[in-house]
Amino acid sequence: TRPRLRVRIPTDGHRKPDEFYRQVAERFAYLTTVSARPATELADANDVPVTTVHGWVKEARRRGLLTSGERARKRGESQ
Repeated sequence: TRPRLRVRIPTDGHRKPDEFYRQVAERFAYLTTVSARPATELADANDVPVTTVHGWVKEARRRGLLTSGERARKRGESQ
């Protein structure tokens, strides 16, 4: 099933909590299995620039919530 793509973006403080990045990682990982442009779809669903989503994904990877090869691996499995 398709998860809800909209994430709750924390507005208090500059640093976002792990839970936010867990949500980003979950949604991005799902989108890599069904979309050629997962960052664009996540950006559109959340009304943010795609560069913002790239930053979220980078931080989710840094925190160990998303593997660095998530997109390539998923794409390879579907071919």
